[in-house]
Amino acid sequence: VITRAIGVGPDPECDIVSGRIAPGDLFLLCSDGLTEHLDDTEIADILLDLPPQAACEALIAETVARGARDNVTAVVLACRSGDDDDEKTAPPL
Repeated sequence: VITRAIGVGPDPECDIVSGRIAPGDLFLLCSDGLTEHLDDTEIADILLDLPPQAACEALIAETVARGARDNVTAVVLACRSGDDDDEKTAPPL
């Protein structure tokens, strides 16, 4: 997977997925250091129970507590409604 992401030649192969994004959707971008220690159900439970920043911190902390053997990276993106005129006043998810 890593060679596809960074490439071994001049043109890397990228996976492209399309679909609709709705308010409330969450996306997790993470390294395999995280997924080696947590299964999909555990990850989903944390993502659904916590706000994005707290979810990142909890995912990383749990991975480290389980003896992380590799680097651990996590980014959680939460989609909000595009109807907000002023992003500063939009309630956090």
